[in-house]
Amino acid sequence: MNHLQDLVHISHVLVDMHFSRGTSGNVSIRSEDRFMISLSGSQLGKLDETSFVPLSIATGEVLGSGNPSKEHALHRAFYEKNPAAQCVIHVHSPYAAAWSCMKPWQQNHAIPPMTPYVFLRAGQVPLLPYHQPGDAAMRDDVLTSPFHFTAALMANHGVVVSGTTPAEALDTLIEIEEACRIALLTYNHDARLLDNNQIQDLISSSNHFWDIDV
Repeated sequence: MNHLQDLVHISHVLVDMHFSRGTSGNVSIRSEDRFMISLSGSQLGKLDETSFVPLSIATGEVLGSGNPSKEHALHRAFYEKNPAAQCVIHVHSPYAAAWSCMKPWQQNHAIPPMTPYVFLRAGQVPLLPYHQPGDAAMRDDVLTSPFHFTAALMANHGVVVSGTTPAEALDTLIEIEEACRIALLTYNHDARLLDNNQIQDLISSSNHFWDIDV
């Protein structure tokens, strides 16, 4: 299965997992100096290999026919920021979208440290500022952020993840969604967080950057 076929399959999985409803969400795959993004207004559960539009990573120019998702600037930014990224997924999964409306735990990581898995899978997950959906300013926020990251929450909006494969991006998304679910379940309770030493051990055992001392 090639990466585009894999992304089509995973797009259907996103719908089955209730991570994308209606026409919400968009996905893309990198191919050398361009990326293929889902068509505007498309339903992820109905995508096939003809449901994508190519754009230049260097310029953002549309290189084929069709109207690309309005979030193409966001996807482009992730490919520019992370040269290893081969896939980007943006959805409004319920728990991540809900937690994106909350104050972040700290600047470089929006989700309180309840369990180890989001650290191991995603590393730091900052909260990007709110913009109207499709606003090209999202690209600037990603590229000018002082933090290293491969995934982020988008304030009052949703979540965006990247990966070296569609399967890796999906795994990261699942861990972020679960971490946000746990954060919401324990909100306003006297929850026990991982302590600084435990967090540092997780950071040290992963391949992810961490930009603020814990």
